[in-house]
Amino acid sequence: MTRIAIIGLGEAGRLYAAGLAGAGAEVRGFDPYQDTRTTPGPVVDQRDELSESINGADLVLSLVGASAAVEVATETLPLLGAQTIYADLNTTAPEIKQQIALRAERSGVLMADVAVLAPVPRDGHRTALLASGGGAEGFVALMEPFGM
Repeated sequence: MTRIAIIGLGEAGRLYAAGLAGAGAEVRGFDPYQDTRTTPGPVVDQRDELSESINGADLVLSLVGASAAVEVATETLPLLGAQTIYADLNTTAPEIKQQIALRAERSGVLMADVAVLAPVPRDGHRTALLASGGGAEGFVALMEPFGM
């Protein structure tokens, strides 16, 4: 079974988590500021520690927003094995994506820069995406079975 960790459980993160879990993925989430157990919306297997959510993940999706993207990548990437793909779905400047890609490379992790091409509330985890970078092919291979 494919294990996906989602970092950032705001509106988009919860929708991706619920949709992917409903499509058959094992999904874990982490967000120090959102508690999906007490907020309206889809319930997610939310873990209290970042390391708990990403342990054994095949894919990590970062959905934290531009201001936190580098910090989250810096904290997460060293904890991942070479078999895990890190996908940054945050809307940030190209320079920020390059910083994250460099950190991923230094950590020995493949990274996919993923652009979300439409509002997530409309189609949930089936929202159109465009992936690039060294981890793009692996990202697509992992996500296509779940309707992404």
